[in-house]
Amino acid sequence: VGACVDTGHTRSYRADAQIPDAELASDRARQRYNDLMMEKAEGLGAKLIHFHVDDVRASDWREHRTIGKGIVDWRRLTAHLAKVGYKGAFVMELEESPAVENLVESRDFFYKSL
Repeated sequence: VGACVDTGHTRSYRADAQIPDAELASDRARQRYNDLMMEKAEGLGAKLIHFHVDDVRASDWREHRTIGKGIVDWRRLTAHLAKVGYKGAFVMELEESPAVENLVESRDFFYKSL
């Protein structure tokens, strides 16, 4: 049995580390978001076999946005995945239009960050 990390669904990962709405615009909150996501990825170790990849819009933290345009620290995440030799799946989760253009842009950004 393996686990999935979703780059867009990290805000409420732990009850003691939830990020209040009033803090969303702060650099501290963005850092905490990425710290929590990395905590999941690192903590799962070999159990991590799947990723849902999307970005999170800075203005309102809406997920399923085009990769590279939000608050996710892709360099940090992909550096960790390269270091541990991650070989699992990546599945894009996007909700923006035009769908094909945003998917291609996300794919290109993601592969450049690997």
